[in-house]
Amino acid sequence: MSVDQAKLKAANEGTAAYNNFVSNATNFSDISGPVAQANVQNAYRGGVFTSGEAAKLNQSLHKMRTDAKTFAERNVVNNVNNIANNQMNDALANYSADGGYINIGSNIDPTTAIGYALT
Repeated sequence: MSVDQAKLKAANEGTAAYNNFVSNATNFSDISGPVAQANVQNAYRGGVFTSGEAAKLNQSLHKMRTDAKTFAERNVVNNVNNIANNQMNDALANYSADGGYINIGSNIDPTTAIGYALT
């Protein structure tokens, strides 16, 4: 079995780039996804007796890349969700500070002076 070192190096570098990607934006304007990487090429070539082994190694390279790319994409989605939640929490806090509705859940008790029980 032979190994194309240039293709193997490119595959591993692209996978590492996805694995090391961190989305840490604090607002929607700063969101960016991972830098696109070149497709994984088959780095392993087998002869008559090693073609199955080469195919398995190539499939492993492709799976590692797919998993790494999925990780990077989930990282971006998680960052977007965190920003949205933070903005909503800030908006609700400001609304409450200005006298708006505060969700006190099931602690409503009209017999108390403040209208809800402190637990």
